[in-house]
Amino acid sequence: MNKSKDLIKNTLIIFIGKFCTQFISFLLIPLYTKILLTSDYGYIDLIQTYITLFVPIIILRFDSSVFRFLIDVRDNENKKTVIISSTILLLIFQIFIAFLILFILKEFINIKYVYAIIINIIVLSISSIILQIARGLGDNVGYSIASVICGVVTVILNVWFIMFLKKDASFILISSSIANFFCIIFLIIKEKLYKYLSVNKLKKHELKKMLAYSIPMIPDGLSWWIINASDRTII
Repeated sequence: MNKSKDLIKNTLIIFIGKFCTQFISFLLIPLYTKILLTSDYGYIDLIQTYITLFVPIIILRFDSSVFRFLIDVRDNENKKTVIISSTILLLIFQIFIAFLILFILKEFINIKYVYAIIINIIVLSISSIILQIARGLGDNVGYSIASVICGVVTVILNVWFIMFLKKDASFILISSSIANFFCIIFLIIKEKLYKYLSVNKLKKHELKKMLAYSIPMIPDGLSWWIINASDRTII
């Protein structure tokens, strides 16, 4: 009975966090369409669609892997340190490679708002991992609060930048980056993630196991992206 109650409680908490973010994004559409040029909003909407494709590829779906592996070691501080340290160090390497590739590509391809895009991809990659670490540690409340913080800050910044300061569409990405940065800082402090970081705890065999779990999930993510978002590219 207790397990059923915990399942319902955790499902409700996670639902609130996810629903809040999606609902707030929905509420912002009238603001975007009223103030921004149609071409600018359409471009940013397309860019955000591509970012949802690139982020899981960049992080190799490691967000799902760290969540899965942390579930089994919640009572083992040493194992948690090994998994989180390995994940963060791999994430730093992944972000460095992604930044290098994007920085080189911008020299050959004219991409509008390129720096805002690069920053958004990097921050969202970190945010995705940190959120799933919080869930893996069993802090669904912290996960949901961080999601709500992200959503609320996004709304406030978008209204401020676009409605009052009359900034261009790139500030949709900048607002998202700042909001996710707040989300990251909140969870780092709340979960005290700094105490789990140790270069000495980086274990290659642990990374191999986690990658063996996460990499096969990339095609699955691509399939869902094609089903749910590829039509925007065609339009």
